[in-house]
Amino acid sequence: MYGKKIRRVILYGSHVRGEATRDSDVDILVLVDESLNPVEVRRSLSDLLFDILLEEGKLISVITLPEHFFENHNYPFMLNVKKEGVRV
Repeated sequence: MYGKKIRRVILYGSHVRGEATRDSDVDILVLVDESLNPVEVRRSLSDLLFDILLEEGKLISVITLPEHFFENHNYPFMLNVKKEGVRV
């Protein structure tokens, strides 16, 4: 649907650190091209994420940001993802 306009998908959080429990959610950051609205991308993923929750019992928490915003800011959350995140 979005093709190359989805720039990167990054897994971060307890699953990357090896600290996940059975009840841990899966934390994912989706970086999008500046031509996309991150809120719209997040909304379009909601049905898929709900299906995964029903089928696998796993809650997937997704944050979407413009790639340029992520690359050009160093808020604590972003620094943490840059440090520990794994591209998928």
